[in-house]
Amino acid sequence: MDASGSRTVLIDGYNVIKRHEPWRRLTLQDGRTRLLALVSGIRWPVPVRSTIVVFDGRGADAAAVHRTGAVEVRFASPSADACLQHAIRTSTHPDRLIVITDDGDILRTAKNHGARCHSSLWLLALGLKQRERAEPVGRPDDRSALPAAEARRITEELAKRWLGLEGFHRL
Repeated sequence: MDASGSRTVLIDGYNVIKRHEPWRRLTLQDGRTRLLALVSGIRWPVPVRSTIVVFDGRGADAAAVHRTGAVEVRFASPSADACLQHAIRTSTHPDRLIVITDDGDILRTAKNHGARCHSSLWLLALGLKQRERAEPVGRPDDRSALPAAEARRITEELAKRWLGLEGFHRL
């Protein structure tokens, strides 16, 4: 971490997803996609040098590191918890870490090392509030909130479920 005082944000990925009711029912991939989109758009209240989201990894994903825009994504094995705790314990400047989780063990480690801690709900509130401000206000019946590809996917899925149209494709 540089000497400028900017911070590194460490996010317990699945912990945040499980705390947001609408995301709990999603597939793991869809939950990760939603979380990363939210985090990518956040304007942090303090200078942030890097944002790292850690998920539990299995199989080919284990120990993988990816970039999604300005956000680094890690799939950790044996667990995201162990990865986050290791990052906190080995940080040369733990006082410049912002740790986002509701996991008691991670929070204790972070607090014991002088890191700033925030809950998953704090992150969700920050991201959703900023997203609402950034979205243009449309007509009350404006249905353009979903990306077109996702709207098509939902329409196809509903047609299959409700109408039994297994061969249904875009009209």
